Amino acid sequence: MDLTKFAAHRLQTMADKIQKAAKEHSKMSMGDLHKLRIAFKELRYATECLAPILSHEKRIAYLSALTRIQDLLGILNDQVTASRFIEQARPQKESAILFKAWLTGRISLLISIFGVEIKKFRQQQQPWN
Repeated sequence: MDLTKFAAHRLQTMADKIQKAAKEHSKMSMGDLHKLRIAFKELRYATECLAPILSHEKRIAYLSALTRIQDLLGILNDQVTASRFIEQARPQKESAILFKAWLTGRISLLISIFGVEIKKFRQQQQPWN
């Protein structure tokens, strides 16, 4: 198997795994979303590594979509972590309650944006095809 075919097969396997998991994104726990973020990161790094043998135009758009989702999931993870930290540090203090409420709203917003970004990602042409 030559490098181009190997790369296409490997990237497709990674993308299929993500696509399957992403279909259930609205039902995922925060831990599962973090695992999905890692899978997006691995696909992004593999795509970047194999850039010289992939379609330039498709690759740029695909990497942009991967990066947006990875960044969004990273921010979501940070918000959840901050919420847990506040709960542990000062669970009954009024300022902590207000900040935690703000974070909860922010987390809900990020999850809805993630749903939109997943739809956009599914429409991207894969640079190895």
